[in-house]
Amino acid sequence: MAEERFTYNTCMGGGCHEFCCLKTITRDGKIVRTEKAILTGPESDRFECCQKGMEYARFADHPDRLCYPMKRTGERGEGKFERISWDQALSEIGTKVNELRERYGSRSILFTINTAGYPAGSSSLLPPILMRFIHSFDASASCMTSVDQSFFGAQAIDLGDVFAYGMSDPRLIAKSKHIIIWASNPVGNTRAAVTTRAILDAREAGATITTIGLFYNSTAAKSDRFVPIRRGTDTALALSMAREIIKRGACDFDYLGKYTVAPFLVRTDTGAFLRGCDVSAEGDPANYVVVSNGVPTEVPPHAHWDVEGIQFEGAIEIEGIVCKPAFQMLIDHLEEWTFERQEELTDVPAEVASALVDEYLAATPANIYLEEGLRYQNALQSYRAIELLAYLTGNIGKEGGGVTLIGMGNGHPTGLNEAPVAFPEGLENAKGNYVYPEDLYEEMSKDDPCYKAYFNLMGNPVHSNPGRNGIWKDFDKMELVVVHDVFMSDTGKFADYLLPDTCTLERYELLPQGNHIILNEPAVERGEEVRTGSEFISALAQQVGLGNLFDKSDVEWMQ
Repeated sequence: MAEERFTYNTCMGGGCHEFCCLKTITRDGKIVRTEKAILTGPESDRFECCQKGMEYARFADHPDRLCYPMKRTGERGEGKFERISWDQALSEIGTKVNELRERYGSRSILFTINTAGYPAGSSSLLPPILMRFIHSFDASASCMTSVDQSFFGAQAIDLGDVFAYGMSDPRLIAKSKHIIIWASNPVGNTRAAVTTRAILDAREAGATITTIGLFYNSTAAKSDRFVPIRRGTDTALALSMAREIIKRGACDFDYLGKYTVAPFLVRTDTGAFLRGCDVSAEGDPANYVVVSNGVPTEVPPHAHWDVEGIQFEGAIEIEGIVCKPAFQMLIDHLEEWTFERQEELTDVPAEVASALVDEYLAATPANIYLEEGLRYQNALQSYRAIELLAYLTGNIGKEGGGVTLIGMGNGHPTGLNEAPVAFPEGLENAKGNYVYPEDLYEEMSKDDPCYKAYFNLMGNPVHSNPGRNGIWKDFDKMELVVVHDVFMSDTGKFADYLLPDTCTLERYELLPQGNHIILNEPAVERGEEVRTGSEFISALAQQVGLGNLFDKSDVEWMQ
């Protein structure tokens, strides 16, 4: 019997953010099974893998794989193509890109950079290689994804950073005593591996689980309480719960005083924070002001402070300026948000909302699991209202507590030295034009938009983006559409050129996983005409005069 060998390979599900790693066992060049990867140290219990991930082994030999380059023969969207060679595809694509650059400028060439839609995700080699091309060619790039990622804005406003508090280790959820899963379906569905195990481990250890959402789903089925809510009204429920926490005197004022702006004085005339220079001529204009033991006291920004006798409520007049602590402003704002008021909007009975507060306060640490679940207009304020519950109770920073907004799954990721690859002329000389999704959609709504070519090497926007009907109509305004993918997709049907990509079972990658760097090696040989994304971009660079910047193999780039 032939000897078995194994490789480690990332799962296909980059967008689930669990970043699971498979142990792929092969015999005679064929995959015979997959198992969970075995790591050491803090990651010894890190990896599970869901059923969908295990099925990834079927990708390599799937009969519907794209195996060679193809060129459109029918109308866009018909899905009619003919087989061509790589030489023909690259020559024709390169000629068209050069022509469009000459006529419209280099920024008329648009690339997708949505790493969530690409196996191995942001740790893949493709993103820095793609950015290297964009920065050296002076092309345009856009995430071209949903414009409702309000969790990023909520973190930036409330926590001052987008990713520092988003990278949570799902294993910590197992230490929670109470879990509110809000607008998300992690158990067995969107986070089917490590997070599912952690939530079920917490439940087995005695934690109570509440699910708030639109549908009775797989997560609700494993919960102690399911609370159906009317779409888009989550803010009202959260504000009523915050009001009740304050009314009950259940706030963690030690936490609020040390780590939040709750005691900072706010001017009632302008709504701005009172500054040190407003209190005295010698005051620092950068400092905030709190009342400590009845005396106005300056506190510096970007620091944790420990001031005794802080005043959180009431009003005070300083140098003729009437001020209130931010916490008092919050009390005033929440006054109208009674349980009865929220019931009118949410359909959540007042007694159920009250019970939610009871349960949230009864057990600590408590975790609110959102995981990108709110996807509607102005969801940013909904995220902030829900986060407020954790701030008021001091659950932020407690092991097993807090609010999980993104939960990227790595816990404590290791970064790679990507900058020299992505910025060949240095960061200070980087070219390229980043287009925000909303600006892109507005531009593409014009009869003659400035973007003339579209390259999609990541994701399937025609299938997954909001307003999908508008997206495929926008492709008709493009003079060139190129899609590089493993299978024919909804987006691929609108391509002028459809090019075959590798899956992670067929290419090299470097995968940062906590304290480990995992070498993703090819488990099986790829088809003769299948190329990695970085190989395609390097070949395209040769066609447009940038070949000297793309002179390495994938392995050499990783080295």
